[in-house]
Amino acid sequence: MGVDTSANSFVRSCAYAGYWIFGKREYHSNITGEHSYFIVTVSDKEIKSFRDPIDVLVSFEERTLKFHIKDVKPGGVVIYDAEIDLEKLGIKRDDVVFIPIKYNEIIKETAEKFGLGDFKKLQVMRNSISVFASAGAIDLPAECVIKSMDFIFTGKRRKVLEPNKFAGLVGYEIAKKFQDKIKIKLPKIEQNSQQKRVILTGTQATALGKIVAGCRFQTYYPITPATDESEFLESIAKKYNMVVVQTED
Repeated sequence: MGVDTSANSFVRSCAYAGYWIFGKREYHSNITGEHSYFIVTVSDKEIKSFRDPIDVLVSFEERTLKFHIKDVKPGGVVIYDAEIDLEKLGIKRDDVVFIPIKYNEIIKETAEKFGLGDFKKLQVMRNSISVFASAGAIDLPAECVIKSMDFIFTGKRRKVLEPNKFAGLVGYEIAKKFQDKIKIKLPKIEQNSQQKRVILTGTQATALGKIVAGCRFQTYYPITPATDESEFLESIAKKYNMVVVQTED
């Protein structure tokens, strides 16, 4: 469902709001089907590691709820698909705030408004809805999420930017109604204008380390995380007189 994209969008949104971020991406060594997740730790001070206990859990489907509901701290927030029957899953916690999001209804509404056709093909929009809903729940300004999406939705993806914004803002307003029950807040904070920061992934850091060490030729087999690192190297190869070759398909 693109959890990596939504997590990175949330990371960038928090950065635009003035926060420090540390992310942990967890995935299986398979093509598709296994459970993947992404933990984002946010602080107003510099951080160098992630934290396992969860303040806000966001789920597209049942498995995430079943696997991680136990990790949500008392006073935390759970954003989930309203079509999921929590009682049937045996999930009952009185110490967290549950926010049901009608993903399919929002996607249908968006498809009709923008003439996008079959809403079933638009399920990836759950990413944008969930990022905006997370922001709405914890008072992270919508403008920061919009700025993040403007950065991420480039090239061919640009044509679906406005539909994703629309769907996301619907989710934002739904979650915002629960703010009075939620103690966790991420309002925009003032940043030192003299202090420059970057958002850097582990694969990008590895790639930059290779360039500094003098590497000018790399071959790779296309699989995570080799692909991520190598595609980043390809994007800056000309600048460093480098050759990157995919050796198999």
